[in-house]
Amino acid sequence: MAQSTLKHPRALMRELAREYQIADEDEVLAFLERHPDAAPLLFDIRSNIRRYFGDDAVRLDMSYDLEWPEDGPEMVANIQTPLRSADAIDSWRQLGRDWWFKKRGETAAPILVSFEHVRRV
Repeated sequence: MAQSTLKHPRALMRELAREYQIADEDEVLAFLERHPDAAPLLFDIRSNIRRYFGDDAVRLDMSYDLEWPEDGPEMVANIQTPLRSADAIDSWRQLGRDWWFKKRGETAAPILVSFEHVRRV
């Protein structure tokens, strides 16, 4: 088995699973192996999302560009919000202006923050 570039990768995944919905842990772990500086950023992203979206769930997805497969995947922190469209867009833009647009320049990891409408049950 190859040596991980992350300290305690399974413990990290358990911590992330407390903050995010993760469909494919192996994909997320592989991304973090390629971009270890992204791990602490993901916790920072989640805490800042809470400032604008409260406790709405956030799902970590991997996005692949079929036209540029050599670039590898991008990670998407996908906010699952029941907010009305206008309110969700306003909150997302405010998150970007206040924090994310500045912070994303501090990492080379390809991470996006987006949102998706969900219905509360």
